[in-house]
Amino acid sequence: MKRLGTHSDPSTSDVESASHGDPVDVEELMERVAGDLTLLGHLMEIFFDDYEGCRHAMTTAIRSADREGLQKWAHRVKGALGNFAAQQAYQYASKLEKCG
Repeated sequence: MKRLGTHSDPSTSDVESASHGDPVDVEELMERVAGDLTLLGHLMEIFFDDYEGCRHAMTTAIRSADREGLQKWAHRVKGALGNFAAQQAYQYASKLEKCG
């Protein structure tokens, strides 16, 4: 699968401009899974199984001022969102990772 290019410094304007587009670039996503909806379904199951734990870990890291923990978990979510061509969410996760 192709990965979303990393952005070295996502700015607020990057996030704002992404907010005007679709949450997921469906064409790019389908290219990444070669049009295989079964594969996409499996990847989505994995993401949703993992996401709740990541969200909880990020919340805990924020509450306990654990910068390294926040960076680790936000990076993990960012990677998953990038794989799904969810560019706006990817930008937000990237900003959260940098907050750590």
